[in-house]
Order: sequence, then structure tokens, then C-alpha cells
Amino acid sequence: AVDDLIQARVFQNTVLNKIRGEQADIIYQQRNVAAGICFELGEYHNEQRAHEKAMTFYNEALKQDETHDKSMLALAKLYLQKGELEGCEHQCNALLRVDPTNEEATMMLADIMFRKNKYEDAIYHFQQLLEKKPNNYEALTQFVQLLRRAGRLYDCPKFFKLAEKSHKRARIDPGLHYVKGLYHRYCNNPREALREFILGRNPKDGQWSEQCIISMIEVYLNPDNDNIWGDMDEKVDVTENVKTAEKLLKEVTDRNKKALLEAYCLIASKKKENMEKALTKFYEIMTNDRSAPAAATFPNGAEKVNVP
Repeated sequence: AVDDLIQARVFQNTVLNKIRGEQADIIYQQRNVAAGICFELGEYHNEQRAHEKAMTFYNEALKQDETHDKSMLALAKLYLQKGELEGCEHQCNALLRVDPTNEEATMMLADIMFRKNKYEDAIYHFQQLLEKKPNNYEALTQFVQLLRRAGRLYDCPKFFKLAEKSHKRARIDPGLHYVKGLYHRYCNNPREALREFILGRNPKDGQWSEQCIISMIEVYLNPDNDNIWGDMDEKVDVTENVKTAEKLLKEVTDRNKKALLEAYCLIASKKKENMEKALTKFYEIMTNDRSAPAAATFPNGAEKVNVP
């Protein structure tokens, strides 16, 4: 397939050389075709993890058609993946000039502002997106996390109301229940958080089901968002909570998250003999997946939550 794309690129360049004197609309149409071929070559190399080659072809696509939105978005994602925030920000802004409603570009811009600790700018981008599409629960999830960091959780209910008004069945949407559960958890209302997560876990094969179950486990293990690594001699009976968490763990299918939560169950038991078992599990997780630092994932309320 890649050989066909390379031949198509050569052929299209020949076509472009032959039509230099033609009308502008004909030239634009053929340049757009060339941009599409370069984009597909970029996608191929991106899938092969040859990111530099992918970026070369995405940039070539933009030379052919500077408004090629797919190439701009792909470049922005690669820049973000590489931690090159300025490059990502440039591509997102360029894309939003072409397509002001592009949700992915808006969310990436908000993410960049968040990483730069520019919370007000990040909040602005999320507000722009959520006012246009209030039932984008992936964005709303990140927005709640951002408002927590900015000390503005009191702004959340307004956006929940917008989501509820977006369509007739929004009030019972699992995504909205999940987001509300996060909000109550961050407000230290574990009972309300659990109620929302329980409502959001159905249907069991739904998009938000596993994330709700994982959040329920985290609440049971750490209901007050306290330091789970605290005093092992503290006389707090958490036996029932740990048992409930272990029961819920059976429904978790993500192997890494399951192993991580099993380790937290051992810690939450407050039994010193379980500490060594937990540390062994953490070591195994870190060895098997170095991209998922175990100790930074859960304590004190899950600073960053992965959206399905």
C-alpha cells in the first residue's frame, strides 16, 4: 500500500507541473489531492512509529494545501506527544483559524495552557468548547479536573446544567454521572460520588462503565481523599471498604489498572505485612510498563484521570 502511495505522489507532482498555467480552482483541486496523498503517507509512517518521517509528510501536505485540517491536527498531536508545546500550540491556532469549531484542537490548546499553569487561559478554551457542545463528557471531565486545580469547583454545576439541557436523556447519561461523581469526590462528598458512579456504571459494556467502577474502588479505599500512605498504626477499621473494593476489582478488565488497584487494596488494609506485597506489585507494574508510574497515579484523589 505504501508503494502505491509513493507512486501516486510522484504522479500527482507530475500533474501539478503540467497545470501551472491553468485556472486557480483547477490548481487548488489538484494540490488538495496531493495534500491528501502526503497525509496518507504521514499516517503510514506515524503508525510505524517513524514520527520524524510522518512529520515531514504532514508538512509537505501543508505546503500543498495550507488549510489541510487533517495534517494540522496530526502535526499538533505529534508535537504534543513529543512535549513540544509551542509547535502544538501553533498548529492548533492555525487549525482553529480554518475550523473554529474543531473540538480536538480546542482541547489540546486547553491542555497546553494547563501544562503551562495558565489555568485561566485553559478554562477559557474549555468554556468555549462546552458552551458549543455541553455533552462532550471527555472535555467536561478534564474541565472538572482543571477547575479543581484552579480552586474553582464552584463553577462546575453551571456546566452540568448546560449538559442536562443539551438533550432529553442527558440527565441519565453515564458520562454525566461519571463527571458528577468526580465533582462530588473532589468536594469530599464520598456518598454522593458513589451514588453517581453507581448510576454511571450501567450498561456494563458502556463507554464509562469501567471508569466508574475504578473510581468507586478508589473512593472505597480512600473516601476522604486523605494520604493513603499515612500512619499504618492508625486505628481505622477499613475492612468492609477493602472487601467491597476487592469485589469490584473483579469487574476491572484493564490489567495494569487492576494490578495497581490490587496494590492499593493491600496498602488500604493498614496491615504492615501487606506493605511488602504492595511494593512488590508496584515494582512489577513499573517493570512491565515504564510509561505508567504507579506511585503517581492514585493517592490524594487521582490528579489525572484517563478517559475511555
